[in-house]
Amino acid sequence: MDKPSEFEHIFKAYYTQLFCFARQMINDEEECHDIVSEAYENMWRNRENIHMETARAYLYACVRNKCINNLRRSLIRRQYIEYYIKVTEPYANNEELAEMIEKERIIREVIEEMQPLVRDIVKACLIDGKKYREVADDMGISLSLVKKHMVKAMAIIKESVLKKFKTGTFILTQL
Repeated sequence: MDKPSEFEHIFKAYYTQLFCFARQMINDEEECHDIVSEAYENMWRNRENIHMETARAYLYACVRNKCINNLRRSLIRRQYIEYYIKVTEPYANNEELAEMIEKERIIREVIEEMQPLVRDIVKACLIDGKKYREVADDMGISLSLVKKHMVKAMAIIKESVLKKFKTGTFILTQL
């Protein structure tokens, strides 16, 4: 596609069809307009490699892929919302919220009282969310040492929290 007039012709010829095609998959009209516009932008950027004969197929494939990506993002968004609702359920009750805050305070105090190496390992794993392998590599120590210190630290944390709350269950999530 060499000339802007060819692009304009393709734009006028297929925009409505592409919009209807996207609309079959996506329920949001505004999003469909955006998807079709992005497909045309992609075609414009790659115009040297696209021939008039293949422009229609290129646009349909592009719109299809963008619709699929949009649906994937929507699914992931819904999953995050469901996860957020599930995770925040304990906060619905003020008493439970106060208990969770107190547990977190105890955990942080216990961690601060640990030996420097153990404290650094626990903070990296629990607070920073790093994997054991990452911590071992970052600190220049063996993976088994990280695991050993984490097992001991988790036992100390669990014991401290259970002493205070005298509950039979204890679940530690990332701080």
